[in-house]
Amino acid sequence: MSNRVLVMASLLLLASACRTVPIPHPTVIEVQPGLSPQNIEVAILAAITNRPPPPDYSPSRSLSDADFERFVWKAFLQRAHTRSWSVEGRKPGQIIAAVTARRHYLELGIHFDSSTITLTLLRSENLQQTETSIHRKVPLWILRLEQRIRRELGRLSFATDAAA
Repeated sequence: MSNRVLVMASLLLLASACRTVPIPHPTVIEVQPGLSPQNIEVAILAAITNRPPPPDYSPSRSLSDADFERFVWKAFLQRAHTRSWSVEGRKPGQIIAAVTARRHYLELGIHFDSSTITLTLLRSENLQQTETSIHRKVPLWILRLEQRIRRELGRLSFATDAAA
């Protein structure tokens, strides 16, 4: 009898720990005026990798495409895989970011232009995703990344204003 109660209690605990919530709508972040496309991409990459831009990065100076690619590789992508978010892909105006936690995987599309950044859930693995719901921790993971992006945008905006 006590084994049956223990099994039932375990199942109830497991069911409550893995509840789902509605899939979050895409998050839109307004970009402060005065930031260049390079600044915006640097802010996003810094947030994803949880690594600020190097001290020698000057947000008021524009780099050539080749120099910018070398800078991004060295500053953010060379050691990009951490225990948190990582960059899975990049092309102009879009970054694919992913986070892996134990056996769970979440992938976001981050689309950006000179005025907005939009975070959109692309896919997940082992996060109980259906057409309308997903694991309860996903909105928190997205919120934390959004907060880091806002923080980095603020830092670069302040540095750009200070340099002007």
